[in-house]
Amino acid sequence: MCYDIDKIVAELDSIDGFNEEDLNDVQSGYVWDEICEKTCYNDGNASYGSGASKFVIIPKDTDYVIKIPFATLDTEDSYYNAETHEWNYGDPEPLHYEYCFKELENYNSAKVCYSGAEIFLAKTERIYTGKTINGYVQEKVIGCYDWCHAHEIKDLGWDWDALNVVKNSYKSYNADSSIDQVVNQYDDIPAVWWNQLYKYATENDKMEEVEQFFDFLIDTEINDLCARNIGFIGDKPVLMDYAGWYEH
Repeated sequence: MCYDIDKIVAELDSIDGFNEEDLNDVQSGYVWDEICEKTCYNDGNASYGSGASKFVIIPKDTDYVIKIPFATLDTEDSYYNAETHEWNYGDPEPLHYEYCFKELENYNSAKVCYSGAEIFLAKTERIYTGKTINGYVQEKVIGCYDWCHAHEIKDLGWDWDALNVVKNSYKSYNADSSIDQVVNQYDDIPAVWWNQLYKYATENDKMEEVEQFFDFLIDTEINDLCARNIGFIGDKPVLMDYAGWYEH
């Protein structure tokens, strides 16, 4: 990633201080409109998005996005305590609804404990701590659906026949591959992504890193990986949302 940290900090400073209840209101469209109006990119140089756990600023002509995890006052939800590194339930403290921080921990775990596995995760860095928000930078990823559309791939391969072809490819290269367990465990990921992972690994001599990546996936049990949370950097398959989703 190549980014101007001063510009991003200025961006996040302009947002910091928003009422915490507003930041928590995921469905409130006017909140995101107001946030967009306050940003450095409000002249059409970025797009914006939000999901269940974070707000994302997507600057044009960059190789990164800016992620802001939601703070929450919702006692019915779970939150990740960035100090104790544990998931907690009940009444959360401010700034501890940290799916982005969990993502960062998973990235560092892949890098330290599963050597090489991190190359298949969009790199994440925490660069900002504010009054009501924290800020993260992550490598920009082309979503799986958009990548397939750009490559004129209409059939992503959701059926078991397509997945079995994937499994056989990996096992022909390495009879002891963990591909069976991984594909069965993450059955919401289409065959086209696994196929491209195999193609990338064999063409770039990264099969050892792939097996480390499989071990990482098996051990972390990221429970919401699907076609919306995966994508590509160039032709390299990566995960872009890999914190998991935790409910009590």
